[in-house]
Amino acid sequence: MEHAEPEAFRKLMRGEASRGEAVTIVRHLLAGCACCRERSEAAQKEAGPAATWHYDAAFDGAEERLLGRPVSRPARLRLGHGGLRRIS
Repeated sequence: MEHAEPEAFRKLMRGEASRGEAVTIVRHLLAGCACCRERSEAAQKEAGPAATWHYDAAFDGAEERLLGRPVSRPARLRLGHGGLRRIS
């Protein structure tokens, strides 16, 4: 595999990469590519602290693939500086 573009890592961090894209990138990283490790680390820094990352979309996608149908979820709210806000 050629090195993934920096945007591919940002897409992966946002949960927007397809399953195939994610598998390809992760396999390449596990093979020890230093260039792509640096790109991955840069995307992680851009995404902010790990404590702010949201995994809901990833878990919803996994559940949908297991069930073979879309999963509906109620709106999620998060308390922030400006009060409650809808996050999905």
